Parts: sequence; structure tokens; C-alpha cells
Amino acid sequence: MPAGGLTYIAYALLALLLPSSGGDLSLVRRELPDGLTAIVCARPARGLAAVDIWVRAGSAHERADEYGAAHFLEHLLFKGTSRRKPGEIDAEIERMGGMLNAGTIRDAAHLFAVVPSERVSDALDVMHDALFGSVLAEDQVELERRVILDELARSDDDIHQTLADAAFQIAWGDHAYGRPVLGRSADIGAIMRESIHAFYRRLYRTDRMAVIVVGDVDEEAVHRSIARVFGNAGLATPPERDQSEQENGADPRRSSGPVLLKQRASRSPLALWAWGVAKPQATARSEGGPNDAILAELASEIVRDAIARSPGAGSVQGDAVGLQRGAMMYVWSELPETGIKAMASAVDAVTRRLVRDGPSAAEVEAARRRLLGRRLYRIETVQGLAREIGVWWMLGDAQAALDLPKRLMSLTRSDVQAFVTRCTAGRDRSGEPPPP
Repeated sequence: MPAGGLTYIAYALLALLLPSSGGDLSLVRRELPDGLTAIVCARPARGLAAVDIWVRAGSAHERADEYGAAHFLEHLLFKGTSRRKPGEIDAEIERMGGMLNAGTIRDAAHLFAVVPSERVSDALDVMHDALFGSVLAEDQVELERRVILDELARSDDDIHQTLADAAFQIAWGDHAYGRPVLGRSADIGAIMRESIHAFYRRLYRTDRMAVIVVGDVDEEAVHRSIARVFGNAGLATPPERDQSEQENGADPRRSSGPVLLKQRASRSPLALWAWGVAKPQATARSEGGPNDAILAELASEIVRDAIARSPGAGSVQGDAVGLQRGAMMYVWSELPETGIKAMASAVDAVTRRLVRDGPSAAEVEAARRRLLGRRLYRIETVQGLAREIGVWWMLGDAQAALDLPKRLMSLTRSDVQAFVTRCTAGRDRSGEPPPP
């Protein structure tokens, strides 16, 4: 079947799976008195449900003596509470016929499970205990320190992780976004249990959390369960405003040229370019703020595709990331050092053209099609859709998880042109303005 035919099938499926307001899928959102956000999305799922609990406590929220704490704490949430011994958190979810895991990014961490629909209330109780009752025992801290150091050693061989960390460092420099999410070996080796505990108590609060449930559920019954389990959590201490949230936005830097990442001796180096764009704190969570995240994905597709069509550019890949305080896009190519100059010229020519003229209508349409196809893949499971809702909640607008096709189609060539202009108009690595 021609590629265009597959694209139109993808559009049709998206229309069924992700209708706009008034369609088959909707988010039932409520705010509890203690500040917690509860979001429930009922959809057929063969008797399964995903429970995904997000907290605004990512690596970008770490203070100087807490570097590595966000990811370290993710490990310790499974290692014992005042009610459950180490290992019992996982085991209890598994006895329900479910699975439990966690993840950390720069702006948030999340604990997620997939369980039979009738066990959602039980899963909420277990996950609440992990999030609020973890004891962070000293012996478990030392055990997990070794586990994380081994994880970091293995991540050196993960080229995608290396690329992402390098891209963030290029785009954000010394800002908190420029640090690796997993932490550095020196930080993990030095961090004290007291620093992890301080991070935990400061940020793991209901007023920084969203509980998201997606699947074969009764929305009202699930909301009652969330209120019962989390409604009494309260705030242990008066809210302490985190220093990272007092900053007036991040300060992204313009990529002044490729950063070369060495691979195994038999492989050519990777040439990497990255661009970041920030929004001020006042609009970081306002309605429409996440448009930067959508634009970053669209612009990244257009930039990557245009560079790939340039003479001598070689094979090009790209990615984009939405952030609470901005967005970034990056492109890379594996090529011999003799080809780097041609690739650099292609990157420069493409970004200058997009700033000057904007993308063509055909470029925008092709990028939309690819993004819609990938989005369909990401939300086909209850876990995938719950994660998507969580990401957009973190960005400030959970409804975008369902409305993204409509919002993507509303973006214009001028929107992309303005976004690329903002990305490439930042400071270069030396702090000097970019060349005219």
C-alpha cells in the first residue's frame, strides 16, 4: 500500500481514538482540597486499567547538595515503608495480577502500574504508601547507591541516553536542564541520605501531584477511591516554594556548531546540534503554554527532513522534548569526520531558510502526518495514554493529550517559522549573540 494510504488510515484511526470534546474519550478532572489533581479517562481495555501518579519533582528541582536525588529517590520508593518491607510494594501489585514501575525526567517523576480494573483502589493504596510512607532506610540507600552506579556505568554504552544528555547540555548549559537526569557518578557516590530525604519531604506533596487512571473503569467510583486514599494525605508542612520555581524561566543557548560524540573505534562519530527555547515563568503553566512542546516536535521533523534532503548531509535523525519551562529540538548524524563540514553547512542553510521564509506547506503537512502516526502508536495502550496525559499535565494542559491532533492541525507555517526563529536567536556557547 502506498505511504499516503497508510497515512490516511492513521488519520481515520486517530479520529476514532482521539476525538475532540464531545467524542468517545474525555478526561474527568477534579481538584482535591489538598491540591491533588485527579484525572480519570474511561476507555475499553479488556478489563485493565493504568494508574499513573505524577509529581513535579524531577532532576531540575534538585538543589546543589541534592544532585542525583530525584532518580535515587525513584529507586528507594520500592525499598520499604512504615507499613511494608523492602520488596513488598512490587510483590503486592504483582499478586493483583499487575506490574509496577517508575521513571524520572527533568520536570517530574512518576510511579505507574497496570492492574485489573477491579483492583484500582487497592493499587492506589499501595502506591500512596510508596509515595508518602517510604522510610529511606540507610542500608537500602547504600544498596541502591551501588545499583545506580552500575546503571550509570551501563548507560555509557546507551548512545540514545548519551545523545539526549549531550543535547540538553548544549541547549541549556549550566541551567538545571543541562544536568543529566540520572545524576553523575560523583554526585551519586557523595549524596547523603539526609539530602535525599530533604528532597523527598520538600517536593513529594499532594499539591504537586496528579493521579491519572485510564482504562475499563467507572469514573465516579475511581474518583471516590482517589479521594478516599489521597484526600487525607494533606500537607505535612506549610508549602515551601521551591527555588527552581522562582526563576524567571530558563536561559537556553544557541547551538554554535556540532558537538562530536565518539563511538566505538569501528564507528564514525556522531555530530549533534541542539536548540532550546524558554518561556517565562508567568506563562509556564498557562493555557496554550504547551504549544511550544507541539511546535518543537513539528519543527524538529521539518528541520530533520530538510537537512536529510541536503547534498552531503548523510543520514539524519532528530527528536524534540517539551519542558515545563520551554522546549528543545536536536538533530544528529553518524558520519565520517570528512563529512562534518558539509553537514554543518546543511544545518546552517536549513535553519536560516526556515527563519527567513518559513517551511513550505508540503513540509508542514508531511511532518504532521509522521507525528500523528507516532502519536497513535504511543497511546494505543492504557499505559501509553496515561503517560501521555501525565506528560501534558506536567506541561500545564492535560487535555492536550486528547486534543493534540486538532491542535497540531491548527499550527501554521508562520507558527513554525516563529518557533525556529526563537530557537536559533538565543546565545551561543560563548554567550555572544548569534551571527546575523
